[in-house]
Amino acid sequence: MTSNETVAVGIVSYNDAAILQQCIDAVLATVGPQIPVVVYDDASWSANARLARQRPEAGEWLRTPDGYETPRLTIIENRINRGSAYGRTQLWRWAEESGYDRMATIDMDIRVHEHWLSTLLNVMDRHANCGIATYTYANDHGGHFPVVADGQDLRVAETASMCWLVRIAMLNDCLGPDLVWGMDPRMEVFSHDSEFSQRMRRGSDWRMFLSAEPLISEFVQHHSSRSNSPTLKAVADARRDKDFKVWAELEASRGWDKDKTDP
Repeated sequence: MTSNETVAVGIVSYNDAAILQQCIDAVLATVGPQIPVVVYDDASWSANARLARQRPEAGEWLRTPDGYETPRLTIIENRINRGSAYGRTQLWRWAEESGYDRMATIDMDIRVHEHWLSTLLNVMDRHANCGIATYTYANDHGGHFPVVADGQDLRVAETASMCWLVRIAMLNDCLGPDLVWGMDPRMEVFSHDSEFSQRMRRGSDWRMFLSAEPLISEFVQHHSSRSNSPTLKAVADARRDKDFKVWAELEASRGWDKDKTDP
């Protein structure tokens, strides 16, 4: 049923150009030559976009489903830092405008297994109502997302969006507050993926399905990460403990301001 659906891959990046280059290498080595890879650069002060454009894949051309040509490696360079939720949404928008049915998005600081994309595609192909295919993992704040049988519907717990395969048609059925398409950029990290997956299940028949097979081989630490922020760790702990009142208060204290950082 869905085996003829087209797919593209997106990478969300910010600073640490060398780590991005390693991520691009890993992705290009694990996807077919006819699958485009799109890098979203979130106003990096390092040379992410420039170095990506210098790669030979940026000069190789593919034909998109809508009949146009696109580089095998495309770079979307944002001039203002808007956060990963905005970046993922821009990647999904690129896929929609280029005629792709699905897009797999990953963060630049993960390294994927060889069969990560085919595994996600197989999970989605088995379920007509699969809006997001992903997998479970242990997070770095002491919490563990549940490990489930391959293909089981994820109804209660959440999984971070660092490695998602998204069906583009689902996005039009799951508009958020103020008709937000995709992830809500006003949401803070650790919250935007949860809000989006909850919204998907709440307002439609789309569901998230998991693969029990690991997809990520390594998390790469980099100096632009904000994972050491005390407020963000508190948000993660509140999510883990399902203390939604504390979670909401912490988010409100941040004022939904992507430019605000903890001291």
